[in-house]
Amino acid sequence: MKKIFTLIGFFSLCVTMMAQGPLRTSAEEYGELQSIFKEDFSKMTTGEVGAPDFNVEDFLLGFPDECEYPWWNLNPKYTNQEHWGGMNVWPAGGTVYLECDENTGGARVSLPNIDGSMNDGYVVLRFRARTESGKVNNCLFVEGAETNNMGPEWRNLESYFGSEVNDTWKDYEFIFSNVGSSTIFIIGSQTGIGPSIAPIYLDDVELFSLKQFVGTPKVLKHTNYVGHGQNASFQANWEAVEGADSYMINVYTMNDYGIPVDYIVEDEVVNGTSYTVDNAVSGVVYYYTVVALKDDLKSLPSTPMIVEDIAVPENLASTPIVEGKYTATWDAVPSAQRYNYIAYFDRKAAADGEFVVTSEDFSNLHFPESPELGDLSGQVSTITIETDQGNHFDTYYLTDFKQSGWYSTMSLPCAGYLKLDGWMYQYGAGDAGLISPELDLSKNGGAFDLNVKSYGVIDEFGNLTTCAAALFTFDEEKGDYTQQELIYFDQGEEAWQNNTAHFTKGTDRSIIGLYAVRGAENLFLDDLKIVQNYKAGESFRDPFFASPRHDGTEVEVVLPAQVVDADVYHRVQAVRSKRSNNQNKAFDEVISKFSDLLYVGKGSSTGICSEVLLSKATVQMRDGQLIVNNVNGETVEVFNIAGEKVFGDRTGNTTVSVAVPQHGTYIVKVGKQTVKVVF
Repeated sequence: MKKIFTLIGFFSLCVTMMAQGPLRTSAEEYGELQSIFKEDFSKMTTGEVGAPDFNVEDFLLGFPDECEYPWWNLNPKYTNQEHWGGMNVWPAGGTVYLECDENTGGARVSLPNIDGSMNDGYVVLRFRARTESGKVNNCLFVEGAETNNMGPEWRNLESYFGSEVNDTWKDYEFIFSNVGSSTIFIIGSQTGIGPSIAPIYLDDVELFSLKQFVGTPKVLKHTNYVGHGQNASFQANWEAVEGADSYMINVYTMNDYGIPVDYIVEDEVVNGTSYTVDNAVSGVVYYYTVVALKDDLKSLPSTPMIVEDIAVPENLASTPIVEGKYTATWDAVPSAQRYNYIAYFDRKAAADGEFVVTSEDFSNLHFPESPELGDLSGQVSTITIETDQGNHFDTYYLTDFKQSGWYSTMSLPCAGYLKLDGWMYQYGAGDAGLISPELDLSKNGGAFDLNVKSYGVIDEFGNLTTCAAALFTFDEEKGDYTQQELIYFDQGEEAWQNNTAHFTKGTDRSIIGLYAVRGAENLFLDDLKIVQNYKAGESFRDPFFASPRHDGTEVEVVLPAQVVDADVYHRVQAVRSKRSNNQNKAFDEVISKFSDLLYVGKGSSTGICSEVLLSKATVQMRDGQLIVNNVNGETVEVFNIAGEKVFGDRTGNTTVSVAVPQHGTYIVKVGKQTVKVVF
């Protein structure tokens, strides 16, 4: 796959990075400069300043979208080193002319990939620039990105926008951090960055590695974020620098152009490697940088560390459970756009041995409810492997699962199974997966088994799309989930097969992911089951109701059949979108910690007897059989006390008989009505 960007496309990728600090004019005050790249454009002999050569025919090898690597389209005979690139550029007598004006929309040159990873990756870019006589350009931009050897995913570095260029030659200097071994730099101008745009002449481009007199501190993730009402505090952290006497910290917000504003801590000198910020505002996004000090020397500022936490919702409460439902409420959180609410019930193991944590058969999967789907919105999918036409949804929650909170990415509900679009993963658009809510998998020392059926399709290159199962657990130090185990299933042919994975590192905060890998075609999943050995009396807190990305601070919860007479709990967290847009993340959001898990009450039942009368049906026990007089031919489902569905009938039969394997408690659901039967 070609990595193709137009000038506009590259700018849109980098616009969220912006200038991460003031432009510096003298890198020598921070350390020794070691030249690593230089270009004087001496081979661009035709034309001159004021009269560029627009008639040269072979200056560019083609437009960027016509080249395998769009950044390498400048003919190497015009430069001292190959792999330059450009758009709307021309030779001009020992300089390069950037034809950036209202007609072209912008122009740019790109340097060859360079290795700037030495000296901790600090690189200084210098060049000279001017405009034509009497003109001013306020739209100069300079950007950097580590290309990972021109791979499919790049890592953006600092971006500087809006520097002024006039009709006098002027030296420009920009400092970049965290430069890698194959980094590209872009110099250009584009409409919309500043108030005026005009053509630019560029000359004497040079890159230096900066060996600092005193090293820049490595900033660490903040800790101890506390937000109550409008007040917030947190602890900024960084690593010690050898030889440093002290440190200087700045804490600020950024405007829409990425420029630091509104400093709440400015040039504060600190002796240790942490600083408590106690004058923050809850919900506001902050950044902090740290400089190392030694005698009269100072380092470059660290890369900014973002503090984008939002407070945990407070005062979660619920009404009493009445007729199988209750209403939950909580206080609004400053800057929160939505909330993730989830409710649980306790399932206890009746005896030592295998306990079913999750059991999903993928039946009756609905399309997400969306006006864009028209008549298909909220309808049961009838798509099959044979009738699939290649569509998918980026991300949506599977509300048809008994266990709530599961969501899928790059997927499509089908008739009795789920499709994952492996093409999207293979070509970098994002994971194609089925991901669980947070589950407690700590029993039995963290060992458990996962079973799933899969059907992989062979892609055009002969690769069979297969399934990988991953276990993620929460790392308190990192404040995020990290992958602990990854198991690939060997798919032999285009056919349904049963897969089993044995995991050993489950914790009380675990997430399971199933992904389409190895091929660029579809992977279909069915009959998912997670089992773990429990001791009698141990309980699993099972999520039965989730309202993700919920608008407002109130939600009504209707208890399903399996929750009858079980203890019910709930919690909530706040959600806000991030400033950036990461295409490879399903949800690019800031999410608060969950509120404390609170007890709601005991799930209510509609009756306990040998014969139960519903408004439209009767349920009775007779000779080890559950007999349902289903007068309206509704769907009949039977669950055991653990919440597992042991029987289902959608035939519309008016009389349904269910052989019950043992005495105990069963939940019978007829249509939307539920009863509990004990025998």
